[in-house]
Order: sequence, then structure tokens, then C-alpha cells
Amino acid sequence: MDLPTHSTLYSYLKEAKAPQTLADAVSIIQGAYLSITLPSRAQKRLISVLRTVSTRVSEFLELPPDAIQLDELVEIDQQLVAFVVGRGVNRQSAVQYSCDLHKLLDLAHRAGWTSPAFELREAWKPILDALKGDARGTKSIVRFAIRKRCLPQEFSGKTLEGWKRRRLEKGRSMDSIIHVESNFRRMLRVAGLQNLFPRFSLASKNPPKYRMQLKDLPLSLRDEIVEVIRWKTADEDLADRDAALMIRPVTGESLQRHFVELYSYAVVVQGLSEIYHLTQLITEEIVGGFIRWLLANDRCKPQSVIAKLSGICSLTFTYPRLRGLDYSWFRSKLRALRSEAPARIQRRKLDDLPKYPSVAAIATRILALRAGPQKLTEVETAWLVHDALIFAINSCIPHRARNTFEACSNPHQQLGLFETEISAELVGQFKIRLPPWAEELRRREPRARFLVGHWLEMSTKAGEEVWEVFPLEVRDLFSEYMGHYHPILARKQSPKVPDSTRLFFAKNGRPLTQKTLLNLVVRRSIEHTNKRMRVKDFRDIVAAHMLSTGATMEEIAACLWHVDPFSGSTAARYYIAGFNASHGAAALEDEVADLI
Repeated sequence: MDLPTHSTLYSYLKEAKAPQTLADAVSIIQGAYLSITLPSRAQKRLISVLRTVSTRVSEFLELPPDAIQLDELVEIDQQLVAFVVGRGVNRQSAVQYSCDLHKLLDLAHRAGWTSPAFELREAWKPILDALKGDARGTKSIVRFAIRKRCLPQEFSGKTLEGWKRRRLEKGRSMDSIIHVESNFRRMLRVAGLQNLFPRFSLASKNPPKYRMQLKDLPLSLRDEIVEVIRWKTADEDLADRDAALMIRPVTGESLQRHFVELYSYAVVVQGLSEIYHLTQLITEEIVGGFIRWLLANDRCKPQSVIAKLSGICSLTFTYPRLRGLDYSWFRSKLRALRSEAPARIQRRKLDDLPKYPSVAAIATRILALRAGPQKLTEVETAWLVHDALIFAINSCIPHRARNTFEACSNPHQQLGLFETEISAELVGQFKIRLPPWAEELRRREPRARFLVGHWLEMSTKAGEEVWEVFPLEVRDLFSEYMGHYHPILARKQSPKVPDSTRLFFAKNGRPLTQKTLLNLVVRRSIEHTNKRMRVKDFRDIVAAHMLSTGATMEEIAACLWHVDPFSGSTAARYYIAGFNASHGAAALEDEVADLI
């Protein structure tokens, strides 16, 4: 509540000494209001409220009001609320005490008091006002920034990333975090507060007006794009396409989406209309403008721009209808976006990831929670074993996300993960790879059972049938899970999606998906290593560890299900140059150059 604009009130405040203690503030504010000839009922009620909150604060700090400095009261909201709730007051009323305390501080500030902590909160006040209403969770970003002593003009993407990590540590899902961030940007952008954030862009990362669909494109252009995707994804020998140029259907969907994005930019942003063929779409004017537009306002990082356009760029020198034209400018523009060599990018990426020993120990740490002081239900224990098995499997043989969330266990058809003896047929006909320890155990115990994984061609990116043997410790955990805990979790699943062979589940009663698997891995990695990792990071971390322990490129490629260790320079560029950090940078780049 604002102070009344009365001449006697201003005179009183001008002559009064700036308050420093809680008692001073209550006395000065009370005197200011009582100096008015006829104070209103609301003003009298405010004085009573301030006296009451002064008493509560005094009880909480166990000090008299004249011994409590106002500077000490700026950041005691949560502690004060907890104290009042502990006195038997309901939480809503307890929160009102915190609000009343801030009214007192606001009035004390009007009377001349201030402090760095209060000024920091005042700087964020316009932002908090803009976030009122339907802004669930957005104020947590402001509270995080205040705790970090960060002013709005100092707020940056790095601050927002810190808030995201903090929310993940508290068990929030990545979907909800992205939703809150989107609302935060939108509400402040609509309020016109971009000028308060010189180091942070409030622009939408994916503005709705920019998005179009394939059906919105001219028929001739749409047909050409569909034909390009068919040419790239056709699982057959084509006279005008090298077999190595074939891509998976899911990659073809991404390529199609990038074509539509490029057309959307040309029509919506540049205002062009007569684009009926690929040769009219893939021009230096459109592509160059698209790159600049993506980089503006931090919509995309340079590496993301490269990822969007590299597939289209490769078509300019491989697709029969385009490769005869001059598109040298395309590769030059993408090359200019690389501020550093891929080897250094990958090396920097690994520095931000947890090390292999920490990742390999996550499964053990999760299982150790079963022996904690808190008594767990059988279902809670089942989820611990479930999560531990996911980390144990991917720490030794890092699958792609799809192979994990679609994993099954069907021993009768020998699909997915199952326990079995290693017969001569498996070794001879199916060429199952046996690590040295497995060969030795099979020699000593011909009837020994192993945990085996079997994936058909359509389940692997390389299109090859894969057989794997897992370490014994993973076999033992798998046996415990399938024998006792898997049936418990299977009974909790929705009856609409019955699947007794499904290996892993989501807690919402539905099958595990890419998003729920990502949330699980992120949450557990932060919980046990204090670093965030994604499902695909298992592959980088395991490959780095194998290389550091003397594994050959062929062994790494076999572990990652790569048909050719050096295809597309992937393994050479990343698994040597990026991982072998013990070599000097020049030696690393030379090694890559020799291989590609």
C-alpha cells in the first residue's frame, strides 16, 4: 500500500531520520500516518498489521525490535513462513506475514532506508509484476537470479542454464522446465521488458508465425522435396545413388522438416512468393538470409545452424538434379560458421560431461539407496532396480535412445535381452562376439548362462543384425529385475498398453518414451554426479574410456554398432581427435587429417 500524498506526510518524512531498525521503521511509518488529520480505516488497519508482523519477526529472531536491523529482514521470507507454520498457523496466513513484512520494508525505503539486497529485489520488481497471473513457475527464475545476486542487466543464458540444472536437481522434468522458460520469455516479451535484459534475448526460439507445414508448400516444390526424401531413404539399389548416401527414415523426416523451415523463412520473413522448385529455394540470398536470421537474437547456435543445413548442402553435390549447378557458396557459408575444429568442440563437450568411472558407478549408487535409512515400499525398490539396470546396460554397451526405450525381453523368440547358453550355432551362424572373459567362462562351464542382446536389422541405425554379450554383473542385476521387480512394475502399467515383453517403463503408467528416458537419465546423472548428461552421451563417454584404455578403432566401432569405423569421418574426427586429450592440439588435428 502506498503512502498517502498529503503535504503533512511529506513534511514528516522529510524531517524524519531514515530508519535502520525494525522499531525505527514501525515508529516512523506509524507517526507518518498519524500525522494526517483523519487517517482512513485502511491506514489504521495497516498500522495494526505492521505492529503484528513486527511482533512475529521479533519472536522468530528472539530479539527485541530495536535490536533487529532492517538489512537482516530482506531475505528471511522462507524461514519466517516456516516459523509461523510451526506455530500452528495455516500456510496461506503464514505467507501473508511475509507479504506484510515486505510492505513494511517498502514503506521504510520510502522513508529513506535502503540496502544492497533490497535494491536487488527492487530491480526485479517490474519483472515480477509482469509475471503475475497465469505464470506458474516463472517466478522461480527470478528467485534463482536474486539468490545469485544477479541484476536483470546481468541476467544471461548462463544464469538460465543454472536455474535449469537446479530444477532438474529438484526432480522437475525437462518438459516442464522448457514450458516455464517459454512462458518466462513470452510474458516479459509481451510486457515490453527486453530493454531490461541487455545480455539475454526474450525472443521466441521457434516463433509460431514462422512455422509452416509441408502441405502449405506449392505442389511442384512439395513433390520435389518428397522425391528427394524418397531418393535418400529408399532401402534399395538405385542407379543414381551410392549406397553410402542412404539415410534412415527418421533422418529423412528431419531433412524434410529443414526444407520446410527454409521455405517458411523465405515466405514469412523475406516475403518471397514465387518459389516452385528446389533450384529457386536453394539460393545464396535465401540460405544466407536464413543463416543470419537463425543466428540473430540467439535463436540458434552456429553448430545448430550447421546441423539444420548440412543435409541440404550435401544434396547440392550428390542429388542428380542439383549436383551439376554451382553451389560452392553453400559449403563456404557453413564452413564460416565453424569457429573451431570439431575435435576441439568435442573435447570441450567431454569436459562438461561426467567421467566414465562416475557414470559406471551410478547403477551401484542407485542400488545402494535400498539400504538407506528411509524404508522403501516394494514398488519404490522396483523403480530403483529399474533405473540402475538402464545405467548398467548403457555403461558397458551404449545403445541409442530408441534401442533402450523400445527394449524388450523375449527369450522364446530370442529377441531383445534374455539369458541363454552360448551354443555353437550362436557363435558359428550368427557370429556372436565373445569377449575374452566370456570365452574363458564358456570353456570352463559349457552350460553357463549369459545375458545376451539380439537386435534385428530394422532396430539398428546401420541396418545390421546385432548380437551382444553383457558382463556378468549386468546379468545378475537383470536376473534380479526380471525375476522379481519387472512383474511388479508391469502390473502398474495402464491396461490400454499391455506388453509383457517390454523391458522398461515410465512412471506415468505408459511405455517408456524418448522424453521420459531422457528425463530419467538427466535426473539420475545430476543426482549422482552433479553433472547433466543425455542418453546419447553414454556413447561419447564409453568411447572415450575405451580409447583411453587402449581399444582400437575397430573395437570402438563394434561397441557402437558402426559398420565402418571411419565412415563419414565420424569415428576419426570425434573418437580420436575429440577424446584423446593427452595429445597436443596440433597432433590431434594431424591424426584426424591422416584418417579423413
